[in-house]
Amino acid sequence: QFTNDGESFFGALNELASLEGGTTPLYRALNRMIDETRAAPPGAANERKAVVLFSDGEDTDADCAGTTLEKACRDASIDNATLAGEEVDIFTVGLSGKVNFEAMAELADRAGGVFLFAESANQLIPIYGALGNLLSDSLTKYEAVWTIEAAAPNAFQSGGTILGEVQVRTSSNPVILPIIVRIP
Repeated sequence: QFTNDGESFFGALNELASLEGGTTPLYRALNRMIDETRAAPPGAANERKAVVLFSDGEDTDADCAGTTLEKACRDASIDNATLAGEEVDIFTVGLSGKVNFEAMAELADRAGGVFLFAESANQLIPIYGALGNLLSDSLTKYEAVWTIEAAAPNAFQSGGTILGEVQVRTSSNPVILPIIVRIP
């Protein structure tokens, strides 16, 4: 159940440490979060319902293991989140270079959310700070336009995906951001 008493979850969260290295039923858990969020009592009129998923994007549960099964499970979760009139947006947050960027970005992109990525735990601090503004749709946004050219003809097939990274130079250290572009 939803609560403002975050401390009530500490015991359950501490028990999760014993499960490290076990199977991860990512899409089964995500569907449950979507269903719980959808069923939550409404707050203000037209209030956005959203799930924030912190994960590496890997589902190692037998029901969704393997490329074909995992894609079907991801599509089912997206379909669940985007039910007409009952949408629940999915925001995804990945930490470290071991994140399945394609899975996390596709979940967020197709389900009305945003994929956020941090290379280190220190980078999570500004992400946590931005989440509230993202969820309320009040964060300042910038748009970048670029062209991707392929050396070979027909390299970009409809329904395909381009994975890459963009380096953003700041006054201190450059930041590498993963990008994913779905080809319509």
